[in-house]
Amino acid sequence: MANTLKDHRGIALVLCLLGAAASATPTAQAPMAPAADAPAEGPADAQALSRSYLALRKAPGHFNGGRWNAEVDGWGGRKQRVMEQLAAEVLGRPTTAAGLRRLMQQPDEVTACPSAGCSTIVSGLREGGESSATSMAPAGWGREAVGSALKQTTGASLWIYDWRGRHDRLVFVVAGDQVQAGGWLYAGE
Repeated sequence: MANTLKDHRGIALVLCLLGAAASATPTAQAPMAPAADAPAEGPADAQALSRSYLALRKAPGHFNGGRWNAEVDGWGGRKQRVMEQLAAEVLGRPTTAAGLRRLMQQPDEVTACPSAGCSTIVSGLREGGESSATSMAPAGWGREAVGSALKQTTGASLWIYDWRGRHDRLVFVVAGDQVQAGGWLYAGE
C-alpha cells in the first residue's frame, strides 16, 4: 500500500496535536533543578560556586602543565566565569578574609602593600568592567577601586588567585580583615 504525501501530512498533524496535548496536561513531576552552571544568587549559591571553583582549581590545564582544557583555560570558560561570579559575591557584601578563604581557600600568592611587588600588580590591573568575560563590574572592581582601597588603609595585602597559572590572575585587596576591592590581572597578550 503506497502512502501519499497527504497521508504523511495527516500523520504528522496528529502527532503534533498529541504532543501538544500531552505537554499541556498537568503532571505530578517535581520541578527541574537549575543547571549546574546557572547564575548564582545569595549565600547558598556562593557555596555552590565555591565548590565549582575548588574543583576547577584542581583541574589540569595548559597553563599549569597539562593539556588545553577549554573549561579551565578558555576565555569565558567555566573557571573564569565562576571566579568572576565569586568575586561579585565577595565584593557585593561585607566579606572578611576568613570568608574569602572559606570560599576560595588559601590564595596562590599574598603580596604585602606598600611594596614594589604590590605597585607592579596594581599597575597591571584592568579597569572596572574592562576585559571581563561576563561584563561583571561590581562596586570595588578594577584598578581604580584597588588603588583607592590601598590609599585608604595601611597594612593591606593583595590576595592573588591564579586563573591560568601565573598568566592571568584574580586579585583582592584585604585590609583590616576585610576584603576591600578586586580586579583581574591579565597577561594582556
